[in-house]
Amino acid sequence: MKKLLYIFFLVPFVNFGQSFTEDTVDKKITKFDKTVFDNKSYKVNTTPKIGEVGEIITIFNKESNLTFIVGDEEWAFYFYDLIDNYLIVDQTTGVAGSLIIYDLNSQKKIFEHSYIGSLVVLNNKINFKYEVEIESESEKPECPQIIIDIGYGICYLEELFYDLYKNKFIRTGQYECSYCE
Repeated sequence: MKKLLYIFFLVPFVNFGQSFTEDTVDKKITKFDKTVFDNKSYKVNTTPKIGEVGEIITIFNKESNLTFIVGDEEWAFYFYDLIDNYLIVDQTTGVAGSLIIYDLNSQKKIFEHSYIGSLVVLNNKINFKYEVEIESESEKPECPQIIIDIGYGICYLEELFYDLYKNKFIRTGQYECSYCE
């Protein structure tokens, strides 16, 4: 009976948390209030701010042994991703936020843009949407009936990209109808 209890109760705890995501970040380890993201050049620690929203993000360069800190300002900074030498930060507490990209080699912010909705990283490009004004009725996309039925808050979002490796901001000219507060 003791062996069965051991198998049912202890084994799941031993196995829990021992697998790591292997996408663009080599390791992700959570320990107490710090999270460590680790690739071949950088180690990133995130620590929740006490009494505030957001995280303090500390980046350690393994080659130069230098440290770079992001998020110690009065804003809600959250680690989003680490792709090679690019740190992607989400500055938000709601539906609308700011995408911020740092080049860790130069320790400088290389891009910042507001967005609505979510961020998606695919093939070293960051996809996001932003509210735009469309003057011409013929250019406005058709709105779904469910949004029209709300009666207010109709807005138009353009799909945007930031290509990390080309260091280029791309407007697609593709729009969608949405509800915005």
